Formats: sequence, C-alpha cells, structure tokens
Amino acid sequence: MSYFALRHARRFHDVLRILVRYGYGPLLERLPLPFNLSFRRRGVATSGEELARQTRLALEELGPTYVKAGQMMSTRYDLVPPAFIDELKNLQENVAPVPLEEIRQVVTDELGAPPDEIFSEFSEKPLASASIAQVHTAVYRDTKVVVKIQRPGIARTIEQDMEIVALLAGLIDEHVSEAKPYGLPGMVREFGRGLRGELDFEREADNVEVFRTGFADDPNIVIPQVFREVSGDRVLTLSHIRGRRVDDLSFFPPDRRRQLARVAVDMSMHQVFELGAYHVDPHPGNLLVVGLDKLAILDYGMVGLIDEGSINDLVDLFLALMERDYAFLVEILLEIGQPRGDINVQELRHELMELVEHNYAKDLQGFNLGQVLIFMMQILRRHRITMPASYISLVRALVAAESSARMIYPDLRLADEIRPRLRSVLFRKWDWTDLRSSATVGIRRLLRRFSHWTGQLGSLVDRADRGEFSIKFQHVGLESFLGGLEKIAQRISLAVLIAALIIGGSLIIQFDRPPYLLGYPALGMVSYIGALILGAILVSIGRR
Repeated sequence: MSYFALRHARRFHDVLRILVRYGYGPLLERLPLPFNLSFRRRGVATSGEELARQTRLALEELGPTYVKAGQMMSTRYDLVPPAFIDELKNLQENVAPVPLEEIRQVVTDELGAPPDEIFSEFSEKPLASASIAQVHTAVYRDTKVVVKIQRPGIARTIEQDMEIVALLAGLIDEHVSEAKPYGLPGMVREFGRGLRGELDFEREADNVEVFRTGFADDPNIVIPQVFREVSGDRVLTLSHIRGRRVDDLSFFPPDRRRQLARVAVDMSMHQVFELGAYHVDPHPGNLLVVGLDKLAILDYGMVGLIDEGSINDLVDLFLALMERDYAFLVEILLEIGQPRGDINVQELRHELMELVEHNYAKDLQGFNLGQVLIFMMQILRRHRITMPASYISLVRALVAAESSARMIYPDLRLADEIRPRLRSVLFRKWDWTDLRSSATVGIRRLLRRFSHWTGQLGSLVDRADRGEFSIKFQHVGLESFLGGLEKIAQRISLAVLIAALIIGGSLIIQFDRPPYLLGYPALGMVSYIGALILGAILVSIGRR
C-alpha cells in the first residue's frame, strides 16, 4: 500500500465499511486491501435498479466528494447504464451551514480583516449553502454584493478523499478485468481536475470576467461584476443580481417567454461557437430572468473550454443529425470517440438512424436535441465507444441549456433556432482569410510529415544496405489492401493539389491584377473554385 493510504487509514477504512454495507463486498473481496474487513453485507441488491439505489445512498453517506463524483458519473451516458444515471441524478448534498464565526475567520484570513470592517453590511444568515462554499449577501461601497466563502477545511477533505478514490480506481483497474476498458484512473484524474478547479476562486473570478467581456455587446445577457480587491483564493465577491428563476415564469405572456427562450438558446450557441468557453451546468438555479427580457448567468465554478477543432467537430455532428446523414454521423463519432473493441459500423449506423428518424417522425416542436444526444451516448456505450470527457461535459451543458430553454417556452422549435447559428459558423470556416491561414498550417504540417517520412525511408534504405533489413510477407486479402492504398494515394494527391490551388489563388488575389470576377482577380477566383470542386471530390472519395 502507498504512503497516503497509511496516512488516511481511518478514513479509508470508513469508506470501505460503507461500501460493504451497501452491497459492494463482492467487488472489494477481489482487491488486495490493507484491512481485514468482514465482507458480510446487508441488503444485497437483486436487480440493477436496486444496486443503483444502494450506490446513491452509499455516495450520500460518504460525503461531498463522493456525491460530486456521482453527479459527474450521472452525465457519462457513454459509460453508465441508464438505471444508474436516473438514480445518480437524485443525489443530494446534505450539508449544514457553516457557523458564522468560522465564516468570519475565513474572510479575515483571506482579506486581512473581518467582514464587518470590509463591508458596510454583512448578512449573518447565508443566502445559500453547498458542499464547497456558502454565500452571504453584503454591501460594499454602496453596492449590493454576494460573498462566496469556501467552507473551512474542505480543500483538505477533498484532497484526502481524492487520494482514496484514486487508489480504489487503480486497484479495480488492475485486479478487475471487466473494469479495464473503462479507464477508471483516467476518469478519476479528470474528475479531480474539475473538482480542484471549483476550489480555485481566483480561476472562477477569471471565468466571470471572460464571460463579462464575451457578452459585453449583448444587451440581453447580464454577467456579474467581480470585485477583485475583496476577493481571494477562498473568497469571491460579485455584484448581486436579482431576478426570477427560469422555472418560475408562469405569469409571463407566451410571446415574452418565446423571446426569452430564444435568448437562452442564442446565449448557449454564442458560448460554444464564438466565446470558446461554456457554462458546464446551466440548470434553472443558475439562470435568472432579470426584468422582462434579460437573462443572467450565475456560478462560474465549472466552465469548460472548447478549441476550434472541437467546434468544427460539433458543427459537423449537429449538421449530420439535422440533415440525417448517418454515414457522416458515424464517421464523426468514430473520429471523436475511442472504440474499446471491434465495431459493427452497419449496426451502429442503423441504431443511430432509428433514433433520429423516431424523433423526426414527430413535428419539429417535439424534436428534442438533448434527448437525442443522451440516447446517442447510450448507443455508443452499447457499442463500447468511449467519448472524451471534454465532449461529455459539453453534451451535459447543451442538454441542460436546452432543458432550461424549454422550461421557459415548451413549444420552442429548437432545430429552427440553431440552424442559422450552425450555418454562420460553417460559412466562417470558408472565410478567405481563415482559409488561407488553415491552408498554410496544413501545408506546413504536410511538409513536416513528408520530412519525417523521408527520414524514416532513408533509415530503412541504410539498414537494407547493411543487410539488417528483412520483410516478412503473407498474402491475405491483398486486393482490398491495394484498393485501399490506391484511395489513400488519390486523397493525398488531391489534398496537395487543393492546398496548392488555395495558396496560389491567395497570392494572385493579393497582387490584385485584372481581369476581375465578382470583384476579385479572376485567376485567383478560378483557383478557389477549382479547390472547392476538388474538395467535394475528395469528400466523396472518403465516403465511398
């Protein structure tokens, strides 16, 4: 056993004892544990639903770290069976508020003075209390603010529990063969990064300011102001936003609710496709309606980042879903995901087609993109395809965002709302400046690979000259291999030609010489059109 297991022996023993009590004795018996435990267990589950319920109860008894782990697992539609997901969604954080004196001490340690000396008013009763922090209202320089204060000792507790969880995940991965494909240690590392991020209030302040800058020109979105001078590692002070929860709008007229739902959808699309940063958990408690036509976002402890490549993948994924291009949909999913064995592509495509067609059989109001994404993740789980944690986080955010938008206006035609945004992003990908930049990067990568390949080829030739090179050849299905090789050669040739046309056309356009076509030098435009036609041919070759 490692050193930390000895340091945390008492807590480790308590965790194991609780797991045994809730039916996990048979699993723990297979692990080389450092304690002599009695694996007699109470209330052994007789069904998957019962085991899921016992798992939820065990996590709630184990405490905040385990509750948050369960909440994270409830979003892993690609790994966790539906019965467990339904049960884990009901996890509750049973935490009592921290006494005021302890809260005052945290503020004093962080800001150098007690709250009564920093704020002209400071509420004794918390506005909200959760496992990591609790929130108090206050007044700072005549401005109403909320002060988020980290629970004393929570960072130490979480680190201790994360070490125990990591140890158990490693033991299970090593000694339980059925768990090997799930990559539990990697999942625990990903969860640990997210949880430690929630403890970093400086990073949360940065997240707020990223959103405040990103939505500065949108009059329909309200983002709180950060007061850096009265914030720190464990204290975060923000302007207090008053509003009404999005699940409490029954008295709003339908046209007003429809407009607010559109604002909510546009807000989510802007985060993902323009800002490159998205709120991971936009549930109704984190969205407020301010006045009659504005939306405010609260709680920036969990913010995900998305790069340009992932944005392009997501655009292609959504367009494939809405255009019902199932071959392309499977291609995208297999590029993004990680298969844990052989994949029956035809069966996968058929299941995805049944899922999407079932939803399109309803009218557009009934097309629930969130449900389609969830069921799609479950199909991937059955086919043993694991999606990257970043994509699961994004899917979770989009599902929650759609749920909140439909809560505002249930008859929202979501497909109609997101199509224009997807098309604008798609057209942006074909902007001449971006296209030149992408082509230049592509050519540089191709040249680097070509240099690497020639180096490897030279090494092989040298080995052959020294008589150190031999080939073991067996003819099995050579015809199909040669056919595939011919396709690869065609794709490489077309890709190089396309890149040459784009770069050449860009250079010609920069020289700006007549004759002109559509306001640009004709020869440059012809080069672009040729590249576009060859690109379409290249795509058609890839799909055959």
